[in-house]
Amino acid sequence: MENLILEGGAAVNGRKILQSEVPMIVDKVDEILSNLGLVKGEDWDIVGSAGKKKAEDTSGDIDISILRSKLEKVFGSADVNILLKDLSNHLEELGYDRQKISFDQVSFGMPINDADDIIQVDFELTRSLEWSRFTKHSPDYRKDE
Repeated sequence: MENLILEGGAAVNGRKILQSEVPMIVDKVDEILSNLGLVKGEDWDIVGSAGKKKAEDTSGDIDISILRSKLEKVFGSADVNILLKDLSNHLEELGYDRQKISFDQVSFGMPINDADDIIQVDFELTRSLEWSRFTKHSPDYRKDE
């Protein structure tokens, strides 16, 4: 049996992300998640290398870790499959219909400049933001770390 893992925009057929686009994308993510009552830095955070690269570099996707316990309160279920489906439904209600649910995440296509200009955002469930920040830590390449 072969498992196919689609990363770097492949799950939603998205393009690479320019580093200059990261702040705008994070603002859109904040709007999506704040509508659920989730607070950046407390309930969710950007993890990985996006936004920490030099201007000429790109990212394949943006990884957002979300506290599972917070989503359990929002959606009223502790079942991970139900949480992912509810999160997916929320995104679909907002017009984000290019999605893939896998493992503990929902990958979705976020339009940037027009409906055909799509980048991939991964909403990953976690039991600890601290742990996710640690396991998905990336040096800040802008500072030559």
